[in-house]
Amino acid sequence: MPTLRRWFIRGALVSIAVLPLQAVQSGPSTVHIHETLEPQQTTSASGNLGLSLQTTFSLLDGEGQVLRADIESGTFELEGDAYPATVEALDTPWSLVLLIDASRTLGTGTASATWKSVRSTIGSALAGFPENSNIAILKFDDTAPPVMEFTQARDRLAAAVQALTPKSTGGSCLNEGVYQAVNKLGGAPGRRAVIVFTASTDNCGTRTASEVISLAGQNRVQLYPVGLLGYAVTEAELEALAGPTGGISEFKEPSTLTFGFANVTALLGNQWTAKATIYPSAGQQSATLKVGLKDDVTLVSAPISFVSSQDFIPPAEIHLRGKVLSEGEGILFNLDIIQPEKIRQLNVSIISKDTGQAVLSQSLISFSDVNTIATAGLVPGGEYTLIVSAIDASGRLLSETSGEFTFEPPPARLNVSEVQTPTAEQPDFLVSVTSQNVAGVVKFRGWLADSQSNVPLADTERTVPLGEPLLLPAEGLGSGTYAVVVQALDVADTVLAESTPVKVSYTRPNPLDSLRSLVSRSPAAVAGLTGLFCLTVVGVGAVVWLFIPKRGTRPVTVDLVMPQKARRPAPGAERTPGNLAAVQPAPAAERAPAYRDRPTPQQGLERPPVGQPPAAVPKASAARAMPAARLTLIQPATAQFSAEIRRTPFTIGRRAESDAVIPLDSSSGVSGTHFQITFVDGQFFVQDEKSTFGTTLDGGPLVQGRPMPLRDGSVIGLGPQVKIRFNLT
Repeated sequence: MPTLRRWFIRGALVSIAVLPLQAVQSGPSTVHIHETLEPQQTTSASGNLGLSLQTTFSLLDGEGQVLRADIESGTFELEGDAYPATVEALDTPWSLVLLIDASRTLGTGTASATWKSVRSTIGSALAGFPENSNIAILKFDDTAPPVMEFTQARDRLAAAVQALTPKSTGGSCLNEGVYQAVNKLGGAPGRRAVIVFTASTDNCGTRTASEVISLAGQNRVQLYPVGLLGYAVTEAELEALAGPTGGISEFKEPSTLTFGFANVTALLGNQWTAKATIYPSAGQQSATLKVGLKDDVTLVSAPISFVSSQDFIPPAEIHLRGKVLSEGEGILFNLDIIQPEKIRQLNVSIISKDTGQAVLSQSLISFSDVNTIATAGLVPGGEYTLIVSAIDASGRLLSETSGEFTFEPPPARLNVSEVQTPTAEQPDFLVSVTSQNVAGVVKFRGWLADSQSNVPLADTERTVPLGEPLLLPAEGLGSGTYAVVVQALDVADTVLAESTPVKVSYTRPNPLDSLRSLVSRSPAAVAGLTGLFCLTVVGVGAVVWLFIPKRGTRPVTVDLVMPQKARRPAPGAERTPGNLAAVQPAPAAERAPAYRDRPTPQQGLERPPVGQPPAAVPKASAARAMPAARLTLIQPATAQFSAEIRRTPFTIGRRAESDAVIPLDSSSGVSGTHFQITFVDGQFFVQDEKSTFGTTLDGGPLVQGRPMPLRDGSVIGLGPQVKIRFNLT
């Protein structure tokens, strides 16, 4: 029964240890360097003298938890060159010391329940320590006495932990305890580490943290402190011990202390070594380790510092990096190139593993770290060997590299990326499409269908050449939901790919909006309404002219009922000459001038001097038409993306508002709006849009806000992981 209970606890701990590894990562994964050995001089296979650089590392996710992943390749980057590294998993057994805080910090009555929980957690954690480990136990209070000598018997170790009791008096000599634990590992076989549990900060002063770290470096001991949140110890104090020695620290509450120990033990069991021959200059140097995973993710470590005793001359070499990827009717492969200026061309051969015969032989005068080769001779599912040779100007072989691959071209995909529904100004559905791995497209055919049955609707099908907007008519459609379907066709109208139906909602405009839209779109309707308006104005003017009084005539009043009578003056009024003069007509000199005496419209206009022609009207210069161009994602191969550049400027990024949306998350290094492409004076330009991780063009960095010209086949890098090719189509 005790054995059964022991294996149950071990299985439960392993299950708990896996939980944090499956958590959603909140940041980018990293390479954690544990130890870098002093470089030693060595002679490479080509006979060149160099330095052997070796480091031990682990992979951590964005939460600082152990990342268990398949490593495809490793590379040391130094002074602009990339040196391929041999990466292997470490299986050397560990010698471990478990140091436990048994000081008065946990010896008070209020900490009694916490101590029992901690002691149980540590006892269970022993089951998760790496197999074949020799483990000793020490405790510390105001001294640091041993509790158990080195053994592999987990039952005895767990029993020793359960028997521990913290002191209720005295100090907490954390640094002294760690110093004695490191000293105990001096001369121990295999890899060495101290796992520390503490709730206390050091209050003895017998040893300093610097003394502890110095001794750990001399004995190649990694420190892994696990602290208890809510007590005297601080996270900064733990990190000060772990960081310089290559370990990591954990700072947990009592309820989550199990996860802290689980991450430490998982890290001890998931360490790797990378080794390469490098060629540095003399003096202080800094190299960077890049680790390529099998899912095409590249992780980058912190700088690795070392001193080179002399200058080492690097040879011209090439090395395949990562997998050979299939794309469309060709392949893509990455190279680490050392001293590319010494290489004149690359000779590429693809050998069938079934027949042993070459299916392709090609020379590349123009090459880079990312290269593609188009070939129609590869069979899907076929196994091949890629051989790449570097040749100098005299035709001499400098270096050769090879790799095996299976040709598995990704499936052709056509996606409806956006549908703009009709408006009063735009009466048709405007459909935008993106394609991946669809070769030979010359036109697109689209139609509207019933949203439930996907049955095409009559008179909605349209076919347009590649590069022209796809407009689907909405005439006669009622308000409702419809499906949009698009096909990619070749010159023989063969369907190369068909999109998944995309549902769109449509609201039919009211008659007034339709009339306004018709008028705005139809020159004939505009001319007709203008003519009708003019006729109406003329007709109204004629009617007014007929009925208003004419100048120079007086209306005659006729009494139809009563005869006209002489008017009598008002009572008391006398007919005087003044009264009579008041009703006499005005003199001719005071009358308004006749119509013929008014100046004509021409008399009020200024005419140009004789002999001078009228001012010429400037004509608009004709704009240069933008050629068709396409962006294609070449790295990482797990994502599918391709977009046609149909406007200028053209923005690219992860945000939905971009003209082309890259289907990657933030861990890829792609910003919301990463860069834009413009077309000016017959030339395409690329410009970084203040991205977080920067943009490169054919390997060179772009200055933010400064456009650089694009050429056919240019490779645009988005951060450290993503590469896109620009092609004129």
